[in-house]
Amino acid sequence: MPPTTGRCGAISKSFLSDRRVIEVPRWKWWPILNGVILTVRPGRKGKDYDKIWNKQRNEGPLKTITRLQAEKLSGVLADERVVVDWAMRYANPTNTGAAGQSAGAGLRSHPAVAALSAVRAAATPATACDQAFRVLMDMRWQPAVRVAPAYYEAPGL
Repeated sequence: MPPTTGRCGAISKSFLSDRRVIEVPRWKWWPILNGVILTVRPGRKGKDYDKIWNKQRNEGPLKTITRLQAEKLSGVLADERVVVDWAMRYANPTNTGAAGQSAGAGLRSHPAVAALSAVRAAATPATACDQAFRVLMDMRWQPAVRVAPAYYEAPGL
């Protein structure tokens, strides 16, 4: 079942409150977001999401696509030393959980961050990296992290 208006609204609010996504001054944007967008959009978009919702797994299309990309990459790499994990920036599973699970499993060498976004915008990989580094701020052990370029900028893809 697609997200309820409340859940959809919470994700929208988190996404549309991100300063990397909306670069309009807060004093101007906040009333538009809370007074118009979050009161009108979730109800209408819920009907649209119902049409594309993955009912088998009870997840949105971006989560389905991301999960499948990670599974395929893991299969292509097929190396027990390489763990492919994935997270959503504004929904579950978050990279906070992924980083904690990886650290708990003793995975401490050479993590890489790749922001795979359906949107071709500088804000998208930037906000994903911002969140990944916020997670690292709370960890005592600090790995050397690599960040892949946005996939649409990578030559040969």
